[in-house]
Amino acid sequence: MSDGGKLGVMENRPNMAPVGAATPSTATSATAPVMPDGAMTTPSNKHLQIKVRNPRDLFSILPYALGYQPEESILVICLREQGGLGMIARTSLVDLEDNKCCVELSKMVAHSAAADNTGRAFVVVYCRATDEFTLHGYKKQAKQFAHALKPIPVETWIINSEVFYRIDCEEHGCCPPGGFPVSDLAETEASAALVYRGYAPSRNRDDYLRLPQPAPGNVEAANLAASRFASEKRRNTAPITWRQKAFITWQNAVELTAQDKAIPPKVLGVLGAALTDTTMRDAVLLSCLPDGAITANEIIENAKAAHQTAADLMARVVGDDELVPIAPDHQLIRNAAIVLEAVAAHATELRQPGPLTLLAFLAWWGGDGTRANARVRQALAITKDYQLASTLAAAIENRLLPGWIRQRGSSGSGASGRGASAPLAVGAASGEAKPAPAQAAA
Repeated sequence: MSDGGKLGVMENRPNMAPVGAATPSTATSATAPVMPDGAMTTPSNKHLQIKVRNPRDLFSILPYALGYQPEESILVICLREQGGLGMIARTSLVDLEDNKCCVELSKMVAHSAAADNTGRAFVVVYCRATDEFTLHGYKKQAKQFAHALKPIPVETWIINSEVFYRIDCEEHGCCPPGGFPVSDLAETEASAALVYRGYAPSRNRDDYLRLPQPAPGNVEAANLAASRFASEKRRNTAPITWRQKAFITWQNAVELTAQDKAIPPKVLGVLGAALTDTTMRDAVLLSCLPDGAITANEIIENAKAAHQTAADLMARVVGDDELVPIAPDHQLIRNAAIVLEAVAAHATELRQPGPLTLLAFLAWWGGDGTRANARVRQALAITKDYQLASTLAAAIENRLLPGWIRQRGSSGSGASGRGASAPLAVGAASGEAKPAPAQAAA
């Protein structure tokens, strides 16, 4: 993508529940995952049956899968051999103007698609253009991706501001003259089922990445509370007591979010100050792992003694080949992300790297590469040597997938989430990948 000065970035979204995709009206972040059998689940992980019968149905739910309405982009949508949606990859059209970059990105996506046991794929161009000259260039780019994906069966489509149609329709006779009206995509049973349940994707990618807007006066109240809590740490001769107080505050804030209740700005300020402490930050990170709260408390009480336990848990998140990987509890990380977004939105800039980096980690682990890459960049833009952010940025740069995703690809099974029974979701992400470091402009 073109943001951040990067050339040729592809957002690679393997199929799992993202931290905040399609957003119900009752929450600031949620997900609309799709099951291996084609069912979708709500954030509570209850089955919501959504039938996808044809490309029109598929395209109508893509904004819910991504969390936002794609614009000026190429998307590669993969259907897995075992059934259900697989990887969804997106890149900006402007990045594909360089033919070498287009070729390298298409090869990278093809490699990832094969690793995810893709049985069929769609390459879809989203654009405003309707003139044939501009569309000719986009069709050429789409065909490059289709060529790279061979021998996987691929369909290439255009969705512009007026119509959508299959690029090679003349060979198959599947579209009416001039294509289908784009308004048809808003009138499918699949999308209507999501709208009925309160799901609504963001208008665009920028809205999807935007932190919540604090109410007037709340930032000042949060910053005053943060300053007082930071002063309390400096005066406190027992930092463990200070951290314990902060951790209880964190747990209470997550519980408020789980109950769809507002978090007071003073609480957000306390957490903003608390997350400048790396031990406290690590405890919050561990508390987002299934059964990680006990280790989080141990870290607070004796970081050195609990170091090995914490290291073992993180090895299972990253995916040590000898360990069973830990998959995220998507409801838990959704609630944690809502709290962290609010903390970052109410914090002064120097207090933002902690919550932003934790947001990046949760997004990476949960599969939302768009948010993972954006949040880690924001953290490093404030503090360029922030160690945890630098480590995570390197993982994203090198396209390191969380262990549970790699296991899914290598096993060829449809299992994901908590153990083998948790849902596969539309549109998660492993991070943003570039064709090669040399291709990235500073």
